[in-house]
Amino acid sequence: MKIVEIYPVSVEEVNEWLVDAMYTAEGHDRNVIGTIGIMLEDFSGFIHDNPNLKKLFMKYLESAETEDEVIH
Repeated sequence: MKIVEIYPVSVEEVNEWLVDAMYTAEGHDRNVIGTIGIMLEDFSGFIHDNPNLKKLFMKYLESAETEDEVIH
């Protein structure tokens, strides 16, 4: 059984985590973190701003849980 932990965070929290990670990453990892940051910020804002997407995301989490993934 896989355990997937999901913590809803605001766009600001995602941005803060990624900015902090930028200072500890080196080389190629730093570029990857920057790209991930942009993608996560867009995705987080997209979900938070759209009530229908929130419902669909919750449906996805429920589906994942029934397929032997424990969601916290």
